[in-house]
Amino acid sequence: MKKIHLLILVLCSFSVLAQQPILFNQFYMNPYLYNPAYAGVEGHSVFYGLYQQQWSGVNDAPTTIHGSFHAPLPGGIGIGFAGYNIEQGGLLNTTAGKASVSYLLTLDLKHHIRFGLSVGGGSQMLNYGELDDPFDPAYANIADNSTFALADFGLTYHAGHFNFGFSIPNLISYDKFTDKDSSDPIRIKPLDNLMLQTYYRGHLTDNIAIEPHVVYRYNNYGTSQLEGTILLHLYHVVWVGGTYREDMNFIGTAGVKLKGRFGLGYSYETGNLNIMNDLGPSHEIHLGIHLGKRKPHAKHTSSFINSKRPEEEVDTVIVEKIDTVIVEKIDTVIIERIDTVELDKPWELDETRGEVVITTETGEEWKAVVVQHVTREGVIEEAITWVPANESWEMIGDQTKEIRTNADGIVEIGVQYVKTNEEGEAESVMVWEPTMSKEAIDAIIAKATMKPDVQEEVIAEAPEEVVVEEVAPEEEVYIEEVVKGNHLLELPEGVYIVAGVFEIYENADKFSDELFLKGYHEALVGYVSEKGFYYTVIYRSENVADLKSKLFRERKKKGMGKIWIKMIKVNKQ
Repeated sequence: MKKIHLLILVLCSFSVLAQQPILFNQFYMNPYLYNPAYAGVEGHSVFYGLYQQQWSGVNDAPTTIHGSFHAPLPGGIGIGFAGYNIEQGGLLNTTAGKASVSYLLTLDLKHHIRFGLSVGGGSQMLNYGELDDPFDPAYANIADNSTFALADFGLTYHAGHFNFGFSIPNLISYDKFTDKDSSDPIRIKPLDNLMLQTYYRGHLTDNIAIEPHVVYRYNNYGTSQLEGTILLHLYHVVWVGGTYREDMNFIGTAGVKLKGRFGLGYSYETGNLNIMNDLGPSHEIHLGIHLGKRKPHAKHTSSFINSKRPEEEVDTVIVEKIDTVIVEKIDTVIIERIDTVELDKPWELDETRGEVVITTETGEEWKAVVVQHVTREGVIEEAITWVPANESWEMIGDQTKEIRTNADGIVEIGVQYVKTNEEGEAESVMVWEPTMSKEAIDAIIAKATMKPDVQEEVIAEAPEEVVVEEVAPEEEVYIEEVVKGNHLLELPEGVYIVAGVFEIYENADKFSDELFLKGYHEALVGYVSEKGFYYTVIYRSENVADLKSKLFRERKKKGMGKIWIKMIKVNKQ
């Protein structure tokens, strides 16, 4: 009974009403535990499970079981679900759950803001058989609040691997008894409990990273508390660290990670420094699992389990249709990388050739942007992109660090630019281009800038006007045959002229709307299961011959000369 009385005293002193935020020792594995804005931040669907045993020196001390799931959705939306059960010394049992939604606001390539909101509720049950004074007003208050509502709000700011978070753990006011001899409670309002959280992951080498965390809990009617943690990631397989919680405990932690998808951590917390001999240490086990592949629509990610440098992570860039050049290259952007090779030297803009500008048949001016680097063997490799001459394209050097081999066996370099249009509006875009030798790039530029020889012909007599339908030469018609699948938007059997290929439906639909405004009223979006992509098409027919002349004419129209167009034939299964 002495230990039970001591446990009751401790529970009351820590205000263990259901609305109070729970303390977790390994919150850094899953920051969603403290802040709903982190829902979906890992770029995967993830599951986390946690078991916490407090004060092992006391029989029937509190135990906590917590589970959560969160995932990113298209459009910058994230969702999350969490539930927990706390059994406190056989006296009080609390069960609760919540659902969360978050939103990602991308400021630019490196800076992001997230917002999050959770709502939920729970219940608690008091075992009066274990009480020496069941009529105590504090116990009566718990009984009167057997069900409760939960709501919390969070905001985070991300700059690279620096994160700062602000959260309100409880948006719902509640009564708190501060003195068991008085039945008059105080009213706890949302801003009476606040939490600030920040951390930074610094890579000392490719295989070693250091990660300090600072958490500050503000409590208007209790004791505010500062907590500091420092972690060391070793080869991104093992981590070790320590925490000091102000006026409370020292915590040691260690864990393992496998393939950036699975993490298992353990923490050992010393007993309270003031009553260490009575309570004893606490233990916590935390499990995290990435479910499935990384979502291509996750524009920003931050993961404890996958702690490698950003350039070693598999990043999928979502490129919306901005101009004809980007649409032309969209099919290479969405190809899943098979092999990644880290470059020895950074790629940089080639300014030795001067500005190369060409004029298309429709009168539009385009310029060449060439990037290059020198291989280990001293060979110059280059890549070329054609962009509108009235726009400024500046390469972001520290973001161009990887090449890949696509599904066709072609080596490509991913180049990130800041594109500024005539109105001064800037945005970040990424283009994957095939790597070539300097001689090959020279040949491409020479061919593009070559002016055809024009010879005058003397015509004695003007012939009768003959209307000849222009048909695309066979070598200019690329036909891809696929088998019809069962997707809801599956393209039916037929032959199509395709203007763009997208991995995300929203991007394909947006491009289709733009084509409609240009007069392509037959533009539609269809899915090809065999390829796994959404196709924006502008014409359909039952045979190839009907579309050859249209294909040739479309390439001559203003604004369509550089659009990537091909033909696709859908057959029955």
